[in-house]
Amino acid sequence: HTAANRMTRLFKRLFSFLSPKSLKQDFQKYTVIDVRSCAEYRKSHIPGAIHIPSKVFLRRSLSDINSRVSFPVKDFIVMHCRLSLIRGPDSITAFEREIREKSPNEWLGKELFLLEGGFKAWERDG
Repeated sequence: HTAANRMTRLFKRLFSFLSPKSLKQDFQKYTVIDVRSCAEYRKSHIPGAIHIPSKVFLRRSLSDINSRVSFPVKDFIVMHCRLSLIRGPDSITAFEREIREKSPNEWLGKELFLLEGGFKAWERDG
């Protein structure tokens, strides 16, 4: 747990986090993107979440991402993986880089969050 706690503290300085409770309270304000594997998503997911596996973000394929999303997306986007420690942060980082480089109008001005504790916390607290 100590290494995970250190990573969480570091990530809180690098990323904006949203708690499962806050997401549940204002769910209609957010577009939720689940970056877990297909098997994880099929097993269980947040209702209404868009499934875009992390490998899609890491390929930096904006057209592939756009093909999986119904536009317009909401101004607040929450991404998550199982714990929001590896795939979620990697996906947000790659996605932000792609947006900066290509400046697509449909994504500009959106605020990105990681779901604090990931899907595991959603199941427990959401």
